[in-house]
Amino acid sequence: VFTFLAMFFFRRSGRIGPAPLVAPVIAVAALAIPLAWAFSGIGYLALDILRHMILPIVTLTLISFAGTMLLTRNSMLETMREDYVMAARAKGLPEKLVRDRHAARNALLPVVTSLVYSLIFAIDGSVIIEGVFSWPGTGLTLLEAVRSEDLPLVMGSMVFIGLFSLLAHVIVDVLYVYLDPRIRYQ
Repeated sequence: VFTFLAMFFFRRSGRIGPAPLVAPVIAVAALAIPLAWAFSGIGYLALDILRHMILPIVTLTLISFAGTMLLTRNSMLETMREDYVMAARAKGLPEKLVRDRHAARNALLPVVTSLVYSLIFAIDGSVIIEGVFSWPGTGLTLLEAVRSEDLPLVMGSMVFIGLFSLLAHVIVDVLYVYLDPRIRYQ
């Protein structure tokens, strides 16, 4: 309900761009925080965890966020100058249809590819971030395993990271079928 209301508000105001990003935040803020406060012991723990998670999460996400936004913008501007987009405009199609159906699908191809690398970078960066902030997690466990020369744990962690990155690449290849109209799997 809150997600719908947030998206309705942004559509009504003419600011369509940030609605998918802001709507989940509003939904979480409207639902999770009051529910956490309702349970006194659990609510305090949840708020304490959220407070300590803010800086590591912001550090991990802001590194790749600017690059992804710049790549999205440049890819969209480049795609809007393509011949098939100009032909769709010449046919008299509405600008929203041209932008969403013709240009955005092709402009998202490099963005989706870069998101995989950003995700893998976030996993690798979590080792450093968790070490700096002393935040218990997979990255800190891997760092401690390297320091204590626990080779089975290091090898298992590397296999996990490798399998995760391989799975991410397979998911991107499957997404290409939906995004790129030129690719068809038989």
